[in-house]
Amino acid sequence: MLLFNKMIRISFLLLFIGCYTNFKNKPNDENNALRYHLGTTTSAYFQNSVQDIVVMYGYSVKEYTSYGNYQIADTYWKIRDPYPTESDKGFLEAKTKLLFTASNDRLDSFEYDANLFTCYLDIINSCFDGKKWIEYNDGPELQLSLDSIAEEINNEFLMNMQRF
Repeated sequence: MLLFNKMIRISFLLLFIGCYTNFKNKPNDENNALRYHLGTTTSAYFQNSVQDIVVMYGYSVKEYTSYGNYQIADTYWKIRDPYPTESDKGFLEAKTKLLFTASNDRLDSFEYDANLFTCYLDIINSCFDGKKWIEYNDGPELQLSLDSIAEEINNEFLMNMQRF
């Protein structure tokens, strides 16, 4: 029993260390410029907002997965023309995919509420060089496009939370 209690304590410590980060509204991880903290919302509003906004930007939701306290919304790849920066690098085609996640953790506040979910957006951008698809995240046009999607969702969540 003592070993079990120690394992639980260590697990919580590792979880706390792994989850503690300082988030901003814009891309929040310098190692991954295509990860956005979107804000906090309810589970139902997360699904509705994601569905409405991805359609507005030409994406479609492939699937929603819910694990109780963790949700994922995954989109199909959106094939698009390469941005000028991507074309200048020799890429012939480009595609982008959105991955939304929501978890009811305590990152936004120490006031835990099981009905509120902290939401993130991860964006995967790939370009085709004539032989293979390569993950390519550089270029101001790509960043501006993705910033606008993240800002739109963040604003939706903020408006919803004012009503909550």
